[in-house]
Amino acid sequence: NGHLDVIERGRRLFDEIIVAVLVNAEKKPFFNFL
Repeated sequence: NGHLDVIERGRRLFDEIIVAVLVNAEKKPFFNFL
């Protein structure tokens, strides 16, 4: 997954990584956990 790749690369460069997870009600999700 491209998003996870960006996080893994950032972990090598920085001591701390902040990941934000947002919801877009206009998009149909691939998975539905509710």
